[in-house]
Amino acid sequence: MADLVKKIDALEVEKALEIGRLASSQFLIIMEAIKAFEEGLNPDEEVAVKLTSFGQSVTMVVTAIGYHDPKIIDFYGLVNGRHAHLIQNISQLNFLILASPISNPERVGQKIGFLA
Repeated sequence: MADLVKKIDALEVEKALEIGRLASSQFLIIMEAIKAFEEGLNPDEEVAVKLTSFGQSVTMVVTAIGYHDPKIIDFYGLVNGRHAHLIQNISQLNFLILASPISNPERVGQKIGFLA
């Protein structure tokens, strides 16, 4: 009986680890981090992320984030004022969250939309 309990416990741990490896789990972690960061922004700032996976540094003003299980996170926004969509594998997620001044003073800073 004790061996059976150990096997069940091991399966539960394995299942929990697998769930943690899904894009949906990473999406929730990113969402909470960005929401907490947004709370500290001034009215004339919005969230941008600095991406470093292109051999160069690219700053994206993020307008929305989504995911596709098991491994894809989507970032939508603007790079140098042009619409952009980054499709990122969760194994390659590395970015810096930044406060970015709003480029158009007539526009109010927007919160990021989370597309679940």
